[in-house]
Amino acid sequence: MKTLISKIVLTLSVILSPVVSAVEVPERVSNSVLQTPMIDLVKQANSKADHEKIAARYNKEIKRLLKNSSKHEQLALFYQQTENAKKNTWRSKAATHCRIIAQKIKEVADETSALADLYKRAAKD
Repeated sequence: MKTLISKIVLTLSVILSPVVSAVEVPERVSNSVLQTPMIDLVKQANSKADHEKIAARYNKEIKRLLKNSSKHEQLALFYQQTENAKKNTWRSKAATHCRIIAQKIKEVADETSALADLYKRAAKD
């Protein structure tokens, strides 16, 4: 069973790694940018650099969201593979829950990506 789970986790990491690596995340986002509430960053954004910082902050959030989504997908697979999961037990319900949560988190990541793109374009204007 542990071998099967390890294979599933490895497969998921291979499948999802292009998605995560395709997101442009700067090497460093300063602590001050990370700690400043997003609303304050947006209100104060006037320059190209300000818009780039906001885009970078959104990109960092996308990475976090995709990682969280992947964890829920792994949990769903685990619950699905456990004994008695094919019966209508709490495990099958937990697998369904995790799949739904993973999908909703991906949808949030997609919307966040659209916001990051807007700020990247604003930085070019």
